[in-house]
Amino acid sequence: MSVLCRTSTGLSVWLAGAILAMPASSAEKIAKGQGPVPAKREVPVSRLAVSLLEGVAAAGQHPTMVLSGTELAVLVDGAPSGLATWQVACAGVVLKQGKIPLDADGRGKVRIVAPDVRHRAECELRLTCGDQARTRRIVVFPTGRLADSAGLLARLGLGIVDETGSVQAAVKADGGVAQNLPTQLAEEAFTGKVVVLAGFKRPELLAITCRRFESRLKAGLSLVIVNPPVGWRRWGVEYVSLATPAKAPGRLAEEFGGLTQAADLGSGPWQGFLKGPTGATEIAWFPQVIEAPKKDKPKKDKPNSSKPLRRSLALVVKVGKGRAIVMALPQMKRLPSDAVGRSMLNDTILWILGVHLPSHRKEP
Repeated sequence: MSVLCRTSTGLSVWLAGAILAMPASSAEKIAKGQGPVPAKREVPVSRLAVSLLEGVAAAGQHPTMVLSGTELAVLVDGAPSGLATWQVACAGVVLKQGKIPLDADGRGKVRIVAPDVRHRAECELRLTCGDQARTRRIVVFPTGRLADSAGLLARLGLGIVDETGSVQAAVKADGGVAQNLPTQLAEEAFTGKVVVLAGFKRPELLAITCRRFESRLKAGLSLVIVNPPVGWRRWGVEYVSLATPAKAPGRLAEEFGGLTQAADLGSGPWQGFLKGPTGATEIAWFPQVIEAPKKDKPKKDKPNSSKPLRRSLALVVKVGKGRAIVMALPQMKRLPSDAVGRSMLNDTILWILGVHLPSHRKEP
Protein backbone atom coordinates (compact mmCIF):
# COMPACT_ATOMS: atom_id res chain seq x y z
CA MET A 1 0.00 0.00 0.00
CA SER A 2 1.31 3.48 -0.75
CA VAL A 3 0.54 7.00 0.41
CA LEU A 4 0.87 10.08 -1.80
CA CYS A 5 1.26 13.62 -0.51
CA ARG A 6 2.26 16.93 -2.07
CA THR A 7 4.64 19.57 -0.75
CA SER A 8 5.58 23.18 -1.50
CA THR A 9 8.74 22.03 -3.23
CA GLY A 10 6.83 20.07 -5.83
CA LEU A 11 7.72 16.86 -4.05
CA SER A 12 5.62 13.76 -4.46
CA VAL A 13 6.21 11.29 -1.66
CA TRP A 14 5.43 7.63 -1.91
CA LEU A 15 5.81 5.60 1.28
CA ALA A 16 6.37 1.91 0.75
CA GLY A 17 8.30 -1.03 2.17
CA ALA A 18 11.43 -2.78 1.03
CA ILE A 19 13.40 -5.84 2.11
CA LEU A 20 17.16 -5.77 2.57
CA ALA A 21 19.02 -8.29 0.45
CA MET A 22 20.68 -11.13 2.35
CA PRO A 23 24.49 -10.86 2.58
CA ALA A 24 26.28 -13.30 0.28
CA SER A 25 28.19 -14.95 3.15
CA SER A 26 24.96 -15.73 5.00
CA ALA A 27 23.34 -17.12 1.87
CA GLU A 28 26.33 -19.43 1.31
CA LYS A 29 26.16 -20.76 4.88
CA ILE A 30 22.46 -21.49 4.57
CA ALA A 31 22.98 -23.21 1.21
CA LYS A 32 25.57 -25.45 2.87
CA GLY A 33 23.25 -26.20 5.79
CA GLN A 34 25.51 -24.38 8.27
CA GLY A 35 22.89 -22.07 9.74
CA PRO A 36 19.18 -21.34 10.09
CA VAL A 37 17.32 -19.26 7.53
CA PRO A 38 17.17 -15.72 8.94
CA ALA A 39 13.87 -13.85 9.16
CA LYS A 40 13.31 -11.27 6.45
CA ARG A 41 14.09 -7.77 7.63
CA GLU A 42 11.79 -5.08 6.34
CA VAL A 43 13.29 -1.63 5.80
CA PRO A 44 10.89 1.28 5.28
CA VAL A 45 11.53 3.36 2.18
CA SER A 46 10.39 6.92 1.45
CA ARG A 47 10.64 7.94 -2.21
CA LEU A 48 10.99 11.68 -2.86
CA ALA A 49 10.56 13.12 -6.36
CA VAL A 50 12.11 16.61 -6.36
CA SER A 51 11.92 19.11 -9.20
CA LEU A 52 14.71 21.70 -9.29
CA LEU A 53 13.33 23.37 -12.42
CA GLU A 54 12.06 26.94 -12.48
CA GLY A 55 8.35 27.61 -12.55
CA VAL A 56 7.33 24.59 -10.45
CA ALA A 57 4.09 25.41 -8.62
CA ALA A 58 4.41 25.42 -4.83
CA ALA A 59 1.89 23.81 -2.49
CA GLY A 60 1.50 23.62 1.27
CA GLN A 61 4.44 21.75 2.74
CA HIS A 62 4.00 19.03 5.32
CA PRO A 63 7.11 17.26 6.64
CA THR A 64 7.84 13.67 5.77
CA MET A 65 7.62 11.43 8.86
CA VAL A 66 10.14 8.59 8.91
CA LEU A 67 11.66 6.10 11.32
CA SER A 68 15.37 5.89 12.08
CA GLY A 69 17.06 3.87 9.39
CA THR A 70 14.44 4.64 6.73
CA GLU A 71 15.94 4.74 3.25
CA LEU A 72 15.19 7.97 1.40
CA ALA A 73 15.19 7.24 -2.34
CA VAL A 74 15.50 10.72 -3.85
CA LEU A 75 14.71 11.29 -7.54
CA VAL A 76 15.86 14.68 -8.86
CA ASP A 77 14.71 16.56 -11.97
CA GLY A 78 17.04 19.43 -12.88
CA ALA A 79 19.32 20.84 -15.57
CA PRO A 80 20.39 18.35 -18.30
CA SER A 81 23.86 16.91 -17.61
CA GLY A 82 24.06 19.05 -14.49
CA LEU A 83 25.25 18.26 -10.96
CA ALA A 84 22.98 18.49 -7.93
CA THR A 85 24.21 18.52 -4.34
CA TRP A 86 22.35 17.35 -1.23
CA GLN A 87 22.68 17.82 2.52
CA VAL A 88 20.88 16.36 5.51
CA ALA A 89 21.06 18.69 8.51
CA CYS A 90 19.64 18.57 12.01
CA ALA A 91 19.67 21.56 14.39
CA GLY A 92 21.94 23.37 11.95
CA VAL A 93 24.52 20.56 11.89
CA VAL A 94 25.16 18.85 8.56
CA LEU A 95 25.02 15.10 9.18
CA LYS A 96 25.39 13.84 5.62
CA GLN A 97 26.05 15.31 2.20
CA GLY A 98 26.88 14.31 -1.35
CA LYS A 99 26.44 14.91 -5.08
CA ILE A 100 23.94 13.65 -7.66
CA PRO A 101 25.08 13.59 -11.32
CA LEU A 102 22.17 14.35 -13.66
CA ASP A 103 21.83 12.61 -17.03
CA ALA A 104 21.07 14.14 -20.42
CA ASP A 105 17.40 14.41 -19.43
CA GLY A 106 18.29 16.21 -16.22
CA ARG A 107 17.41 13.27 -13.98
CA GLY A 108 19.36 11.68 -11.18
CA LYS A 109 18.85 9.68 -8.02
CA VAL A 110 20.48 8.99 -4.69
CA ARG A 111 19.70 6.80 -1.67
CA ILE A 112 20.08 8.36 1.78
CA VAL A 113 19.56 6.55 5.09
CA ALA A 114 17.75 8.60 7.74
CA PRO A 115 19.98 9.16 10.79
CA ASP A 116 19.67 7.06 13.93
CA VAL A 117 18.15 9.19 16.69
CA ARG A 118 17.32 8.65 20.36
CA HIS A 119 14.55 11.25 20.38
CA ARG A 120 12.22 12.83 17.82
CA ALA A 121 14.41 14.98 15.54
CA GLU A 122 13.45 17.60 12.96
CA CYS A 123 15.85 17.52 10.03
CA GLU A 124 16.11 19.12 6.59
CA LEU A 125 17.02 17.66 3.24
CA ARG A 126 18.37 20.44 1.01
CA LEU A 127 18.98 19.90 -2.71
CA THR A 128 20.72 22.42 -4.97
CA CYS A 129 21.41 22.59 -8.69
CA GLY A 130 22.87 25.83 -10.00
CA ASP A 131 20.82 28.69 -8.55
CA GLN A 132 17.82 26.45 -7.86
CA ALA A 133 17.34 24.95 -4.41
CA ARG A 134 14.64 22.99 -2.61
CA THR A 135 14.29 22.10 1.08
CA ARG A 136 12.25 19.20 2.41
CA ARG A 137 11.49 18.93 6.12
CA ILE A 138 11.91 15.45 7.57
CA VAL A 139 10.90 14.37 11.07
CA VAL A 140 12.81 11.31 12.26
CA PHE A 141 11.37 9.10 15.01
CA PRO A 142 13.51 6.72 17.06
CA THR A 143 13.03 2.97 16.94
CA GLY A 144 13.48 0.52 19.82
CA ARG A 145 11.70 2.79 22.31
CA LEU A 146 10.17 -0.14 24.21
CA ALA A 147 13.47 -1.97 24.71
CA ASP A 148 14.36 -0.11 27.92
CA SER A 149 10.93 -1.00 29.34
CA ALA A 150 10.91 -4.62 28.15
CA GLY A 151 11.36 -5.89 31.71
CA LEU A 152 8.42 -3.83 32.98
CA LEU A 153 6.25 -5.01 30.09
CA ALA A 154 7.14 -8.61 30.79
CA ARG A 155 6.28 -8.14 34.47
CA LEU A 156 2.92 -6.49 33.76
CA GLY A 157 2.09 -8.71 30.80
CA LEU A 158 1.12 -7.27 27.41
CA GLY A 159 -1.33 -9.29 25.32
CA ILE A 160 -2.28 -8.54 21.70
CA VAL A 161 -5.37 -9.62 19.78
CA ASP A 162 -4.79 -8.67 16.12
CA GLU A 163 -5.20 -11.19 13.33
CA THR A 164 -3.38 -8.87 10.90
CA GLY A 165 -0.20 -9.09 12.98
CA SER A 166 0.55 -5.39 12.49
CA VAL A 167 0.53 -4.43 16.17
CA GLN A 168 2.63 -7.47 17.11
CA ALA A 169 5.16 -6.52 14.41
CA ALA A 170 5.32 -2.90 15.63
CA VAL A 171 5.84 -3.88 19.28
CA LYS A 172 8.52 -6.41 18.34
CA ALA A 173 10.31 -3.92 16.06
CA ASP A 174 10.52 -1.47 18.96
CA GLY A 175 11.94 -4.01 21.41
CA GLY A 176 8.76 -4.74 23.33
CA VAL A 177 7.71 -8.05 24.84
CA ALA A 178 4.14 -9.17 24.10
CA GLN A 179 2.04 -12.32 24.06
CA ASN A 180 -0.04 -13.06 21.00
CA LEU A 181 -3.64 -14.08 21.85
CA PRO A 182 -4.91 -15.78 18.67
CA THR A 183 -7.74 -17.81 20.19
CA GLN A 184 -10.57 -17.44 22.69
CA LEU A 185 -8.78 -19.92 24.96
CA ALA A 186 -5.62 -17.79 24.88
CA GLU A 187 -7.65 -14.66 25.68
CA GLU A 188 -9.36 -16.30 28.65
CA ALA A 189 -6.09 -17.74 29.99
CA PHE A 190 -4.20 -14.44 29.76
CA THR A 191 -3.33 -12.98 33.19
CA GLY A 192 -1.47 -9.81 32.17
CA LYS A 193 -2.48 -6.23 32.93
CA VAL A 194 -2.44 -4.72 29.40
CA VAL A 195 -4.30 -5.88 26.27
CA VAL A 196 -4.40 -4.35 22.78
CA LEU A 197 -7.31 -5.14 20.44
CA ALA A 198 -6.83 -4.26 16.76
CA GLY A 199 -7.65 -5.37 13.24
CA PHE A 200 -11.40 -5.86 13.78
CA LYS A 201 -13.63 -5.23 10.76
CA ARG A 202 -16.92 -6.46 12.25
CA PRO A 203 -18.30 -4.51 15.25
CA GLU A 204 -20.06 -7.54 16.72
CA LEU A 205 -16.81 -9.51 16.92
CA LEU A 206 -15.06 -6.64 18.66
CA ALA A 207 -18.00 -6.34 21.08
CA ILE A 208 -17.75 -10.06 21.93
CA THR A 209 -14.01 -9.76 22.57
CA CYS A 210 -14.54 -6.69 24.77
CA ARG A 211 -17.08 -8.59 26.87
CA ARG A 212 -14.55 -11.37 27.31
CA PHE A 213 -12.15 -8.93 28.99
CA GLU A 214 -14.73 -6.80 30.82
CA SER A 215 -14.50 -8.43 34.25
CA ARG A 216 -10.72 -8.07 34.15
CA LEU A 217 -11.11 -4.48 32.90
CA LYS A 218 -13.26 -3.61 35.92
CA ALA A 219 -10.63 -5.23 38.15
CA GLY A 220 -7.81 -3.00 36.84
CA LEU A 221 -6.88 -4.11 33.30
CA SER A 222 -5.82 -1.49 30.73
CA LEU A 223 -7.52 -2.24 27.40
CA VAL A 224 -6.39 -0.47 24.22
CA ILE A 225 -8.79 -0.59 21.25
CA VAL A 226 -7.24 0.50 17.95
CA ASN A 227 -9.50 1.77 15.15
CA PRO A 228 -12.85 0.21 16.08
CA PRO A 229 -15.21 -0.35 13.12
CA VAL A 230 -18.35 1.69 12.50
CA GLY A 231 -21.22 0.32 14.58
CA TRP A 232 -19.14 -0.67 17.61
CA ARG A 233 -20.35 0.72 20.96
CA ARG A 234 -19.11 0.00 24.46
CA TRP A 235 -18.76 1.90 27.78
CA GLY A 236 -20.39 4.97 26.23
CA VAL A 237 -17.86 5.10 23.37
CA GLU A 238 -18.67 4.70 19.68
CA TYR A 239 -17.00 5.43 16.37
CA VAL A 240 -18.95 7.80 14.09
CA SER A 241 -18.21 7.93 10.35
CA LEU A 242 -18.41 11.32 8.64
CA ALA A 243 -20.38 11.64 5.40
CA THR A 244 -17.83 14.21 4.26
CA PRO A 245 -14.24 13.74 5.58
CA ALA A 246 -13.07 16.72 7.63
CA LYS A 247 -9.87 18.66 7.03
CA ALA A 248 -8.52 20.18 10.24
CA PRO A 249 -5.25 20.10 12.20
CA GLY A 250 -4.97 17.30 14.74
CA ARG A 251 -4.53 18.22 18.39
CA LEU A 252 -2.79 16.27 21.14
CA ALA A 253 -3.11 16.61 24.91
CA GLU A 254 0.14 17.91 26.38
CA GLU A 255 -0.47 15.85 29.51
CA PHE A 256 -0.07 12.70 27.45
CA GLY A 257 3.67 13.41 27.59
CA GLY A 258 4.89 11.32 24.64
CA LEU A 259 7.32 12.01 21.81
CA THR A 260 4.53 12.57 19.30
CA GLN A 261 3.59 16.20 18.71
CA ALA A 262 0.24 17.57 17.55
CA ALA A 263 1.67 18.67 14.19
CA ASP A 264 2.73 15.06 13.51
CA LEU A 265 -0.93 14.01 13.31
CA GLY A 266 -1.44 16.16 10.21
CA SER A 267 -4.73 17.69 9.09
CA GLY A 268 -6.70 14.67 7.90
CA PRO A 269 -8.91 14.26 6.00
CA TRP A 270 -10.52 12.59 9.03
CA GLN A 271 -12.98 9.88 8.06
CA GLY A 272 -14.71 9.87 11.45
CA PHE A 273 -14.38 10.48 15.18
CA LEU A 274 -15.14 8.99 18.58
CA LYS A 275 -18.08 9.88 20.77
CA GLY A 276 -17.36 9.40 24.44
CA PRO A 277 -19.22 9.65 27.75
CA THR A 278 -19.04 12.59 30.13
CA GLY A 279 -15.81 12.39 32.08
CA ALA A 280 -13.78 10.76 29.31
CA THR A 281 -10.23 12.11 28.93
CA GLU A 282 -9.29 13.18 25.41
CA ILE A 283 -5.83 12.27 24.16
CA ALA A 284 -6.20 13.47 20.57
CA TRP A 285 -8.89 15.36 18.66
CA PHE A 286 -9.55 17.76 15.77
CA PRO A 287 -11.80 20.83 15.57
CA GLN A 288 -14.74 20.58 13.17
CA VAL A 289 -16.54 23.76 12.19
CA ILE A 290 -20.34 23.48 12.11
CA GLU A 291 -22.11 26.24 10.24
CA ALA A 292 -24.88 27.89 12.24
CA PRO A 293 -28.29 27.80 10.53
CA LYS A 294 -29.07 30.93 8.54
CA LYS A 295 -31.91 33.11 9.76
CA ASP A 296 -34.22 35.20 7.63
CA LYS A 297 -33.51 38.28 9.73
CA PRO A 298 -30.34 37.90 11.80
CA LYS A 299 -29.91 40.31 14.64
CA LYS A 300 -27.22 42.93 14.15
CA ASP A 301 -25.60 42.17 17.52
CA LYS A 302 -25.73 38.39 16.92
CA PRO A 303 -24.53 37.65 13.40
CA ASN A 304 -24.50 34.11 11.99
CA SER A 305 -21.37 32.31 13.16
CA SER A 306 -19.53 29.01 12.89
CA LYS A 307 -19.07 26.88 15.98
CA PRO A 308 -16.03 24.57 16.17
CA LEU A 309 -16.62 21.23 17.88
CA ARG A 310 -13.93 18.98 19.34
CA ARG A 311 -14.02 15.61 17.62
CA SER A 312 -12.14 12.96 19.55
CA LEU A 313 -9.54 10.77 17.83
CA ALA A 314 -8.33 9.05 21.01
CA LEU A 315 -9.77 9.02 24.51
CA VAL A 316 -9.61 7.25 27.87
CA VAL A 317 -12.66 5.95 29.72
CA LYS A 318 -12.58 4.65 33.30
CA VAL A 319 -14.33 1.27 33.68
CA GLY A 320 -14.36 0.16 37.30
CA LYS A 321 -10.72 0.10 38.43
CA GLY A 322 -9.45 -0.19 34.87
CA ARG A 323 -9.44 1.98 31.79
CA ALA A 324 -10.27 1.60 28.13
CA ILE A 325 -8.10 3.60 25.72
CA VAL A 326 -9.88 3.89 22.36
CA MET A 327 -7.96 5.24 19.34
CA ALA A 328 -9.26 6.12 15.87
CA LEU A 329 -6.09 7.22 14.08
CA PRO A 330 -5.45 6.51 10.37
CA GLN A 331 -1.71 6.33 11.03
CA MET A 332 -2.25 3.25 13.20
CA LYS A 333 -3.89 1.46 10.27
CA ARG A 334 -0.48 1.49 8.58
CA LEU A 335 1.51 -0.24 11.32
CA PRO A 336 4.30 -1.20 11.53
CA SER A 337 5.67 1.04 8.74
CA ASP A 338 4.01 4.35 9.68
CA ALA A 339 6.30 6.45 11.87
CA VAL A 340 3.53 8.44 13.57
CA GLY A 341 1.44 5.30 14.14
CA ARG A 342 4.43 3.59 15.76
CA SER A 343 5.12 6.65 17.90
CA MET A 344 1.51 6.87 19.13
CA LEU A 345 1.48 3.15 19.94
CA ASN A 346 4.73 3.48 21.91
CA ASP A 347 3.48 6.60 23.71
CA THR A 348 0.30 4.77 24.71
CA ILE A 349 2.09 1.68 26.00
CA LEU A 350 4.60 3.76 27.97
CA TRP A 351 1.77 5.89 29.39
CA ILE A 352 -0.01 2.73 30.54
CA LEU A 353 3.17 1.59 32.28
CA GLY A 354 3.05 4.87 34.17
CA VAL A 355 -0.55 4.21 35.19
CA HIS A 356 0.34 0.83 36.68
CA LEU A 357 3.72 2.04 37.94
CA PRO A 358 3.22 5.71 39.00
CA SER A 359 6.93 6.35 39.40
CA HIS A 360 7.37 5.56 35.68
CA ARG A 361 4.94 8.21 34.34
CA LYS A 362 2.09 10.34 35.60
CA GLU A 363 -1.47 9.87 34.36
CA PRO A 364 -3.02 12.90 32.60
